[in-house]
Amino acid sequence: MSDIELYGFPPSSYTWSARIACAEKGVSYDLKDPEFGTVLYSKLHPFSKMPVMVHGDFKLYETSAMLRYLDTAFEGPSLQPADVKAAAVMDQWISAYNDYVYPVIAIGMVIQRVVVPMRGGVTDEELVKTSAEKASHQLSVLEEALTGNDYLAGESYSLADIIFAPILWYLAKLPEGEALYRDRPAVLAWRERIESRAAFIDTIPSMPQANAA
Repeated sequence: MSDIELYGFPPSSYTWSARIACAEKGVSYDLKDPEFGTVLYSKLHPFSKMPVMVHGDFKLYETSAMLRYLDTAFEGPSLQPADVKAAAVMDQWISAYNDYVYPVIAIGMVIQRVVVPMRGGVTDEELVKTSAEKASHQLSVLEEALTGNDYLAGESYSLADIIFAPILWYLAKLPEGEALYRDRPAVLAWRERIESRAAFIDTIPSMPQANAA
């Protein structure tokens, strides 16, 4: 029997982050279809997003909360810094991801290049262009933060790295990715460290070919 039920599509960056955390902690899970629009799912997530985690009779949505719960409720290596300042930096990066990075890279680029064409739509090239410009600034901020540091919260791998890793992996697969990562050695070294971890490798979802237009 699995430790938890996780509702979400494997390619979702937020679902993937939850799966990475499970793998790091050794938490077993059943990955279930979120079944958007059903009465059951609306009871699990009133805003009809994903993922949702169910642990016994406890239900939880919002990936940031879910990651912290997984780290504290289960045994295994800690994914949150013990140092109060490093922990605050971790929270800073998680907030920055949710508020700034996800809307730009996930919604403005990955969804436009991959999901929209899959659904028969036409990529909004102007949105991709403006998003890429914003992403360049965001990667510059990351480059500065990671210069001299192995991880986003400093010396220790944390939930901040887990929440950033999937979308930066997706970005590398887009036509804009090569130029955006050029001359950013600290970010590339960080990606290599994160993407070589078993928890990352073992949870990589299949990804359709991105639109090269």
